[in-house]
Amino acid sequence: MTKPNDIHSTEKLLELIRSPNPDAPPDVSPNETEKPSNTLTSVLKPSLPLKRKHIVGVDIGHTYIKIAKTVCLKDKSYELLDYLNIPFNAQISFNDPSFSERLKEGLDRICSERTNCDIWSTIPSAKVETRRLRIPKLPRKQIANAVYWTFTNKVEFNESDEILDYEVLGDITEGGIKKTDVMAFKTPKAEVVQLKQVFNQIGYPLKGISIVPFAIQNLFRSRIISQPEQDVCALFIGRDWSRIAIYSDGDLVLSRGIKAGMRSMVEAIHLSMKDQQESFDNGAQRDQEAATQGSEPSDTIPPEAQKLFFDFLHQKLRPSQSSNGNGGPVARDVFQMILPAMERLIRQVERTFEHYLLNFQGNGVKRIYLSGQVTANPMIVDHIGHQLDMAIEVMNPFPKGSAFIRQVNVPETQAERESYLPAIGLALSNNRTTPNVLFTHKDKDRLESIRAFNQRVLIGTMIGLLFMIGLFSWQERQLDDRREQINKLNHKLLSFNPVAEKQTLLTLFSQTKQKRQGFERIVHRYAPVAVINELSQITPANIRLLEIDGMFTEGSAGKTPAQKAIIVSGIVFADPASAEALLTGYLLTLKNSPLFNKPALQNKGKAFYNNQEVLRFTARLEVL
Repeated sequence: MTKPNDIHSTEKLLELIRSPNPDAPPDVSPNETEKPSNTLTSVLKPSLPLKRKHIVGVDIGHTYIKIAKTVCLKDKSYELLDYLNIPFNAQISFNDPSFSERLKEGLDRICSERTNCDIWSTIPSAKVETRRLRIPKLPRKQIANAVYWTFTNKVEFNESDEILDYEVLGDITEGGIKKTDVMAFKTPKAEVVQLKQVFNQIGYPLKGISIVPFAIQNLFRSRIISQPEQDVCALFIGRDWSRIAIYSDGDLVLSRGIKAGMRSMVEAIHLSMKDQQESFDNGAQRDQEAATQGSEPSDTIPPEAQKLFFDFLHQKLRPSQSSNGNGGPVARDVFQMILPAMERLIRQVERTFEHYLLNFQGNGVKRIYLSGQVTANPMIVDHIGHQLDMAIEVMNPFPKGSAFIRQVNVPETQAERESYLPAIGLALSNNRTTPNVLFTHKDKDRLESIRAFNQRVLIGTMIGLLFMIGLFSWQERQLDDRREQINKLNHKLLSFNPVAEKQTLLTLFSQTKQKRQGFERIVHRYAPVAVINELSQITPANIRLLEIDGMFTEGSAGKTPAQKAIIVSGIVFADPASAEALLTGYLLTLKNSPLFNKPALQNKGKAFYNNQEVLRFTARLEVL
């Protein structure tokens, strides 16, 4: 990776982003396979599931399938629930029916509740190209466009055949200018489609697809594997190739594949057995030609060399020569045979570290985490650490004494524990912290828009509710003031003892009549509020009022009397044996109320409400 762009390059990129370009794609990722629902139904779904969701990681190797299952606890920590190894006698092929059958059997065993399992798997890291980019500090909606132009300026990208996605690592300041650190990566669509079809055919659709470096990133971010230094390297030595991944504060910042692995070591043993010594350059050329065969099985190498290498790897050879000097090669002899291949691998790692130190803002790699089958032999592990002159540690997804592994039995050997590294890392995945080609930044933006809409609706509802509560409280205070005034007037009336003169009485009668009419108007105005308040206070929880009809009319002199009555309709939630008694008690409570008189039951009968049998009734109450 080259150095970050200069200031003038940043200004050009800003100008390009802000100017309309009809030829530019509307989004970085053309992936439309997984879309979050934006319907009102999905918006209103409960956010808390009834059961905790399990996460299942599936690592498909050359001759094995490893599966791990975890659960996310309430404190956001994880717990390993189970793990499983499915070995194969031959190299795995997706088109082989036995592969699909055994994969389904494994998932059936480990997923006891299908609906509560999110399944994640990986595609080969060698087929995914990652780049750490630095883009100007921009609003969220403009980041995708900036990543697209910056990435395609460095890496060739075919929009029809590849998916481009990114993860924002954080904001930094470079040369006094605020920028955003981004890890961008492109993935072949064909690989994604093929892997999805494999899982869809067995009835276990994938929740996410990622790569092993991001699975290891999950282990660092969740503190399953500690990262004492700021910058560490995860070195994986595979069959035909190796991967160097550098992490800074738990974030993947550099991933590089090199064409050297265990195959190179087996070839070195084969050449040594034939007593053919070659120079470093010729050996490197031969190693490169062998690695270009990709996943082709190493059937061109004699089985004797492969057997000798794996016997050495699993410490089945004698450590030293016997006294008579017979008995075949010993561990030290085989180690000397593979040294040239190991040295070429170590030189590649050193050059990667130098590149990282020169082109990234970091303190340099201080620790190496080793993974792969070579971890079974301590001679190889110690030699790599000694040659690179830094602390080296075999990656262990089963941390000793951690609550993460309290429910499982830990594998006995170091190599077996390390072999579950990708599967357990995948089982720590989620769409918030793990890059997922099935849920790209476009889907995340759509989900964020839905959440923002939900938040606005919630805030509006709360404001409306607070307004209604305030209005109700204001009306209650007004009623209390009126009651207080009436009490004061009553006390004043009781203490008043006027002289019984005709003219005085007529005058008082006229005044009292006017005041009474005024009070009646006030009572008529606030009678509905008082009625509703009284009903809400005396109606029990097992009786629900469905309808309240009021009849408040002012009578005319000598013609029609004033009417003040209400008709209430409701239902009683109780078993049939006690519903009648509850209704009778409720009517007696209404009769004892200071506002109501002569409650009369007009009709009652059985009814059904939400598939529950209830007693429905209608009653007429006179308002005093």
